[in-house]
Amino acid sequence: MINQSINQSGRVASVDSRSNTFFKFLRAVAIIGVVYRHSSTSDAFRINSDFWSQQFFLLSYFVLSSCAVALFVFLAGYFGTSSYRKSSAIIFWKKRFTRLGTPYLFWSFVFLFLGFFVFHHVYSFGSVVKILLFGKACVPFYFFIVLFQLILLTPLLFIWAQKRTLLWLPYVISLLYLACFRGIPFCGGVTIMTLFIPWLAVYWSGMLCCLYEKEIHDWLVLRKKQLLLLTIGSYLFFFGVILYLFHVENLTTFAFRNLTVFSFVPVNLLVFVFFFYRHTVIQNRLMLLIGSYSYGIFLIHILFLRGIRSLPVFQMLEAFPVPYTLIVTAVALGGCVFTIWLGRKILGKKKAAWIGF
Repeated sequence: MINQSINQSGRVASVDSRSNTFFKFLRAVAIIGVVYRHSSTSDAFRINSDFWSQQFFLLSYFVLSSCAVALFVFLAGYFGTSSYRKSSAIIFWKKRFTRLGTPYLFWSFVFLFLGFFVFHHVYSFGSVVKILLFGKACVPFYFFIVLFQLILLTPLLFIWAQKRTLLWLPYVISLLYLACFRGIPFCGGVTIMTLFIPWLAVYWSGMLCCLYEKEIHDWLVLRKKQLLLLTIGSYLFFFGVILYLFHVENLTTFAFRNLTVFSFVPVNLLVFVFFFYRHTVIQNRLMLLIGSYSYGIFLIHILFLRGIRSLPVFQMLEAFPVPYTLIVTAVALGGCVFTIWLGRKILGKKKAAWIGF
């Protein structure tokens, strides 16, 4: 059930956005998208499936998976700006790097440990340092490097945003970068120092929505229908482009990526739609639970996916790509939620937070 906390005049009601259930709901949507994205073994698994399975994967990845990481980045910009306004740069960096860095290092060493003792990988001291610096201990850990870079830049971005000059420039920078590197910002040929650039726009949107919350909301109130129509229209148009490239030009590069030049516009419009409805009260307990555990799920879901995919019953299900992907996603989410709940019970919330639970 959903209730609205915005009054009839369009003014923002006095709801503490830090504890607003809608943000937990967004985190749940984002982490479900992340787990769903990683639930199949490779892009080839989706590309080589039957025709209707291909259409399902193309649509679900374009709508859900393309915005999953972007939602996390948007929320990081929104809440990060709120935190920075209350402290100095040093205190802000200390809090953010401690909160993100400690679980990142812990689980990176867990994956390195498993790689050495279970998969018999060989590491040198230099390779371990490189793995930690580049976020390569686990597939989704590159996201931590993106966040670390954006956190370092937050004080400068904050000053820029306050000056209200060239506020459109970060969007142009991100879009041009995506256009130049074909939507694969974390693959070969791109330096570790530029990982944050594709995500700069959504982080910037989060910062602006925090700094100018009332002004942006009041502006959107007068243009709600146009925003919704433009967002839906952009999704339909660019999904048509993806279908054309995939089926006619046989170009699969853009089909299953987090953020590309084609998903950039729809995703950046969507975050403002979500911002407008941020005072919506969500009462779905399962989604709120998943949202509360989203950080821990992000850290450990790959462990569950690897274990699930090794089971014979799930290997047999691979002949049915869509049911396989949905079931694996649900089972992995269930396993992560139970593990985090158990970890909090055993360690207590404060100690569990040190490992991201």
